[in-house]
Amino acid sequence: MDPSPVHVPPVGTPLKPTQRRWRDLRFNRLVIGLVCASAVNAALLNGALFALFHLTGPQGEPAHFRTYACYAIVPTTWLVLCGLIYVYSVSRLRGQIGRIECLFIGCASTFMLLPAVFLAVSFFGSRELLTMEAFTLLPQYFPFGLATLPFGLFSGWAFWRLGVRPAMAPTAELAAVFE
Repeated sequence: MDPSPVHVPPVGTPLKPTQRRWRDLRFNRLVIGLVCASAVNAALLNGALFALFHLTGPQGEPAHFRTYACYAIVPTTWLVLCGLIYVYSVSRLRGQIGRIECLFIGCASTFMLLPAVFLAVSFFGSRELLTMEAFTLLPQYFPFGLATLPFGLFSGWAFWRLGVRPAMAPTAELAAVFE
């Protein structure tokens, strides 16, 4: 039985200009693309997350250094993990990835960024935030998630541009076309 997935396009199948084969992608290029895409996104969202958590958090107490570190590290880590999980699961099964999928990765991971940061700050940062009253606020973050979708589109576009688009077919495979 052939271990390759059913959805992999044949070798000779031409791809659209907005698609790349999974086997042509390189891990280091993907990570660089995801980190660069999420760094701008994390910087833009960092101020909003900082304000939001201090408005909903305990009043009058200074935040710990761990809390500020979570604001800086968690968004980038979250977006890189979401991107790699998608690329190594869905794109690997399909055998290709497209620009629209990169935009989806950016939007979906940015939409779910606020609950991820909230949980990380609650766990690693301020233990005072880890209460049931704080978790009842999660549904109120839905409008904030919608407001972050333009940032997600930007991070998805940057991931496509820096991590996926440069992947080209090997020259030996291209040369076979002319024989």
